[in-house]
Amino acid sequence: MPHIAWKTARGGDQALTLVKRITTIGSDDGCDVVVLAATKIPDVAAEVIFDGHGYSLKSVSRREFPVLVSGKSVGDRSVPLSDGDLISVADVQLVFRIHDADPALTATAANVAQPEDRADVVVSALMRLSGEVMFAAKLSDVFSALLDATIEATGAERGFLVTLSNGVPTV
Repeated sequence: MPHIAWKTARGGDQALTLVKRITTIGSDDGCDVVVLAATKIPDVAAEVIFDGHGYSLKSVSRREFPVLVSGKSVGDRSVPLSDGDLISVADVQLVFRIHDADPALTATAANVAQPEDRADVVVSALMRLSGEVMFAAKLSDVFSALLDATIEATGAERGFLVTLSNGVPTV
C-alpha cells in the first residue's frame, strides 16, 4: 500500500497508509498527517491526491511556507509523486513510498481500530460526511465526500460509485 513515512518530534518513526483520495499534511489536529516543525507551518500545508492512476502533491499553503518534492518547489501546481520522493514541509521531511510500510509503523483507521472502535470510525466518517454534504456546492462534491466516507468507514483500499443517467449506468 502507498504510504508516507516521517520522524516524529521525539525522533520516532511514523507512517500513514494512503487510503483516502485526498490526504492532508499540516499542523492542525484535523490533518491526516500532523507535523510539528521548528518554524510555524499552516494548518493545512499540502495535500497528497490520488486521481485513480497515481499520486501527486499540491501545496495549499501561503508562499512563505514552501513545500518541496525532492528539493524542487511545488509552487501553485500539482507535482506527480514517485516512490522514494522526499516531501519537505518547513523543516519536516516525509518520504512517499508506493510499497508497504513496516506493519508496526502503519497507522490507518482500518488496521488501528479494534473491533469495539470500529463503530467510532464509522460514526466519525458519517458525521464528517454530513457536514460536507450540508455545505457542498456541487453534486460531484457530494459524490466525492460520499466515496471518501464510505472508504474510511469500511476500511476499503479503494472504491467507485455507479450512477444511473437516463437508465444508463456510469462509473
